[in-house]
Amino acid sequence: MPVFILWWALIAFVATLTIHVVVWRLCRVRREMLWVFILFLLLPMVVTSLVVAFGYAGMLDALAAWLVHVALSAVYVQTYPAFREEIPSFRILLAISAAGERGMTQEAILSLFEKSSLFADKMTDLDNDGLLREVDGRLRLTRAGRLIARTFYHYRRLLGLESGLG
Repeated sequence: MPVFILWWALIAFVATLTIHVVVWRLCRVRREMLWVFILFLLLPMVVTSLVVAFGYAGMLDALAAWLVHVALSAVYVQTYPAFREEIPSFRILLAISAAGERGMTQEAILSLFEKSSLFADKMTDLDNDGLLREVDGRLRLTRAGRLIARTFYHYRRLLGLESGLG
């Protein structure tokens, strides 16, 4: 693969990542994962098609650059949900680090989570992403939520993991 294809893909990925960071810092995006998917996977496909249609690149070169971009984007899209969450392990590490040499007791660490909004924030995220809705005071999965839940259920069974344990 020629080096310029790799450069195209890297520049496209960095540009997409920059757009992502700027937009997310400026406003609260609903259906976040849908827009991450559109931004990182569909938008580059449209741009690549236009580049080829207007004759700025050959079909194979553009396709190769797009595939490298998709590979980078797929890794980012898979890790994005984990990094945007307030991960309890990281919260503990940051708290102990902030405490400095004096450290923290186990009770002090546990007290960080007694008033935690981790669960409430996750419910809000699931609602914003259109994965659940409230009907008659009860939470129900949407069609997309059922699809994701079933996918993860079968994936966990394939790995030999018990349902709901991690």
